Amino acid sequence: MKRIIMLMSIVMFVSDSFSQWTASSSGIPSGAVVMSLHSSGTSLFAGTGEGVYVSTDYGNSWNQILAGSGTVTGMTTCGQVLFAGTGSQGIYFSANGGINWSNTFVQSSVPSMDCSGDFVYAVIAGDKVFRSSASGTVWSPFSPSGNVKSVAANGKYVFAGFQNYTLGGNGGVHYTSDGGLNWSIALPGKEIRVVSCRPVSSESIVVAGALDDTGRTGGVYVSQNFGATWQRTSLDSVPVSALGLYRGGNIHAGIGNHYYPGFQNYAGFWMSLDFGNTWVQKNDGIEQLSNRALSCIEYHYPHVYIGIPGAGIFRRSIDEVVSVYGNSSAIPVSVELLQNYPNPFNPSTTIKFSVSRKTDVSLDLFDASGRRVCGILNGTTKDAGIHSIELDGSSYSSGVYFLILNAGDVSKSLKIVLIR
Repeated sequence: MKRIIMLMSIVMFVSDSFSQWTASSSGIPSGAVVMSLHSSGTSLFAGTGEGVYVSTDYGNSWNQILAGSGTVTGMTTCGQVLFAGTGSQGIYFSANGGINWSNTFVQSSVPSMDCSGDFVYAVIAGDKVFRSSASGTVWSPFSPSGNVKSVAANGKYVFAGFQNYTLGGNGGVHYTSDGGLNWSIALPGKEIRVVSCRPVSSESIVVAGALDDTGRTGGVYVSQNFGATWQRTSLDSVPVSALGLYRGGNIHAGIGNHYYPGFQNYAGFWMSLDFGNTWVQKNDGIEQLSNRALSCIEYHYPHVYIGIPGAGIFRRSIDEVVSVYGNSSAIPVSVELLQNYPNPFNPSTTIKFSVSRKTDVSLDLFDASGRRVCGILNGTTKDAGIHSIELDGSSYSSGVYFLILNAGDVSKSLKIVLIR
């Protein structure tokens, strides 16, 4: 194995009450097998062995919205429709937040799902990727057959992770950019368990996690050009059980329990701030668990969440595990208006935004009727970096409001909710 180069420079992170991983499973049965997490709007969904749970308060409490489905192994949202893939009962989908559900591909396993644009993708029965419109009512085969384990989509690019051990399988990452008419193969022969990308067309990074087979080719692989070329990162020769990809060069990996001598302590959560060149293990708060083989990683600002089968859900501040939010030298790659926290709020909330170069910034608050309520920033010059500002809503009525950020020629909007 290549020597893992630990991050030598000290990165100062913004501190808050979540200085380590803390349990975040109230309302989910103790010992539940948490296999998937999915963030959509103000809701966070958890797929467990008992069905789907939802939290609207950042994981402080959970309520069940789907029971009797068996283990939920993958989730996504496409438009207004929530999809839940299961271990043996196909796909459940709901267009009203989980109040009513429909079921398709009954008795099939669905280990992975993703959505991009008007299409939703699902791995069916470990054989191939199927595609449907956002409604989820009509599906058609999309990928070549094989031992498919995961799917990820970004605009016209769709990536499928294949394992190699079935007869005729060739492993690797299979990808297409023309609607599935033609497929290319990267990392042939690798046992790809999970593949991830951000659904932002301007971001070309893709990450793949491989199992550690007899050739010790496991670990995290990164492409920065939509899968055309790949590099093996310094987190190698280990079984990757989960991946998370945040904006910029922030990559997070869950490593499973390992049997090679000297590698037993690698299980848990790893972070890289520089596209996988260097990695740091962050197990504070879960180091006492005998099983730290993560099943999933999800971002629901201002926290990052992990699922550990049999142990539940844990969270910590995103600020602690990504460079773009800390006081590091990393420069944001784009203008972003980030989700305020808390949301809903009463009476104040923190707003964060990023700019990639020195520019004049305006930030305005509008009510639901489109009336401008106030100007929070009025053409203020801001340096490249992450900025935060407090909004005091004590003089405003309860309701839905909209933030509009203008930075140079870029405009971003965000819905926020004030509850008095």
